[in-house]
Amino acid sequence: MNRAELEKMIRDAYSARRLENSTVALSYFSEDATFRVVAGDRFGDLGKVLKGHEQVLAGLEKQFATWDWEDFLVRSIIIDDNASPARAVVHCAGTIIFSPKNLSFEAETLDMLTIEDGKIIEFVEFFDTDSVAQKLSLIHISEPTRPRLIS
Repeated sequence: MNRAELEKMIRDAYSARRLENSTVALSYFSEDATFRVVAGDRFGDLGKVLKGHEQVLAGLEKQFATWDWEDFLVRSIIIDDNASPARAVVHCAGTIIFSPKNLSFEAETLDMLTIEDGKIIEFVEFFDTDSVAQKLSLIHISEPTRPRLIS
């Protein structure tokens, strides 16, 4: 695939995510794809590595049931189509809604995709886990303490 075809495929895949269409979103992944969100333990199974269509589909369905992606947009895509397989970095930002609490906030992600034969073979997503955890009340930040000097 050339750069323009890769970018179109990536944008179409992210459009399927925004529309929360798990079947269409899954069609952009290879049969043995891996999908991982880099997240800490406080996010439970969200950080679990998913392998293959069955696990990736289950993960997408769970994300779509938990998060509203409608106003979360692709801001930029960097593609290395000279690599084999091709690689892309996708920056997304916008309003995201945590459906269980009907809580909306601004967020950003940076995704690293590896693409071969027009399919995503590896998807790794990074986000500001501390900020999101605070917004979801998964952690409580106390008042900072003053360091004590040891004499």
